[in-house]
Amino acid sequence: MTKEKLMQQYFLARYYRYSTYIGEMKELHEEVVEWINNVDDCVVREVLRQRYILGKSWVGVAAFFGYLNHSDAYRKKAERYIEKNTDKAERK
Repeated sequence: MTKEKLMQQYFLARYYRYSTYIGEMKELHEEVVEWINNVDDCVVREVLRQRYILGKSWVGVAAFFGYLNHSDAYRKKAERYIEKNTDKAERK
């Protein structure tokens, strides 16, 4: 087998493996978005959206709400909600 053919097979195998990972991540992302969209408390829902969908830091989340020095309060609010509304198996 030529070097070019080996390289082609190598990259094709990596492509298929990463395509599978990307598909799984898209499904997981959709589940997270749906779960967050079903949160009843509008403040908690927005905190979770800012952090876990938009990827903002906790300081960024606090800044979104206009309270730059209260990032820990928003983090705790999110953690408490997640703790209360999921079981341990879902959190892992």
